[in-house]
Amino acid sequence: MMEKQHLPVFGIGPLLGGGMLLLTLLGIIVSRTSFLASGRVENTLFTVLLVIVGTALVLLGVRVWLPAAVGKNCIDNFIKTNTLCTTGVYAFVRNPCYSGIMLVCDGALLINHNLWLLVLVPVYWAAMTIVLKATEEKWLRDLYGEAYKSYCKTVNRCFPWFKRDWITAPEQYRGVQKYRIKRAMNNYENNKSAFAGLEKSVLHGQGTQALKKLTYGTHSFEWCGCELIAAANCLHLTGRKMLLPELTYEFELNRMQFIFPSGYFGTAPRKICRFFEHHHVPYHSFEQPQQLEEYLKDKDKVCGILSFWNKEKHKCRCFPLQFFTDGLHTVAFEKKYGKVYVYNRTNREETARRYNTVSDVFADRKFITAYVMDEPAHSL
Repeated sequence: MMEKQHLPVFGIGPLLGGGMLLLTLLGIIVSRTSFLASGRVENTLFTVLLVIVGTALVLLGVRVWLPAAVGKNCIDNFIKTNTLCTTGVYAFVRNPCYSGIMLVCDGALLINHNLWLLVLVPVYWAAMTIVLKATEEKWLRDLYGEAYKSYCKTVNRCFPWFKRDWITAPEQYRGVQKYRIKRAMNNYENNKSAFAGLEKSVLHGQGTQALKKLTYGTHSFEWCGCELIAAANCLHLTGRKMLLPELTYEFELNRMQFIFPSGYFGTAPRKICRFFEHHHVPYHSFEQPQQLEEYLKDKDKVCGILSFWNKEKHKCRCFPLQFFTDGLHTVAFEKKYGKVYVYNRTNREETARRYNTVSDVFADRKFITAYVMDEPAHSL
């Protein structure tokens, strides 16, 4: 827990928000000189388009920032009363003060119609993501625990958007990319046929003949199915009836794929909790391996999910790009009789691998996240 009883009123606002405003102003000034003249857009139609989009972003930014910065719903009031705010503008974005400033800055850059300045747009997003994860989000998790974690699962960090409700049928889909629904339905039918005969088994070896026939997005499970297999194994171990094809179908309907809808990069492990919460699967989540070990110390006949990077820490080439260069792996584990059994530890492994502790599973690899089911596991 934090030593303070509530967050600092100003947080990191002067650094993050002020930095974006200052950098935007400097960028616009420099773009008026010959130094960045090559990036200036001369096409009238394209310039008008950039100005229209930029103006819309500025107006949206002001609309997002105002309710959180001034008035009776000002964030300062919630900080001083130590209350987690999830209503009003906070129902659409978790950090409206910072997001509003970012949108205003992005809009100003577009209005200036210099292509070199557009490099700052992803820079602002990356800065918000990295800084907030390391500071305010960490403080809020310590302060509000599961309430804040649950809030993060349905509301975006940087960009305002409508709450993401879980859907289980095509008619509930409100997106414009209807091809996703058709593909999910086709995959579901094919996966049901390919999964025949595996309904009563714990799943191993996503690269074996039995599992690599299944498809997630446009890719075989051999490449991107570890999170799905881990979640399905936990359901199986706790006696729940949903099978892997049904689970995969819901993941596709709810756009759980990481970055690309094709499923090339699999599923972000921290999104799995959305599925658990909709289906009322009780669990505890962990962001630190020490917390996980402490929680499991006196427990037996429990199961969960563990995610970690593939390569040892000392072999990682560039941490910001680690996902793309090294990849990650997600497994289901079961603790019973004082030992930890891991399923689908490697693509070709068809039996459970035994470890003394859960930390031995990832060893010198960087821990990402973990879930432990609150329901007892049925030993196999």
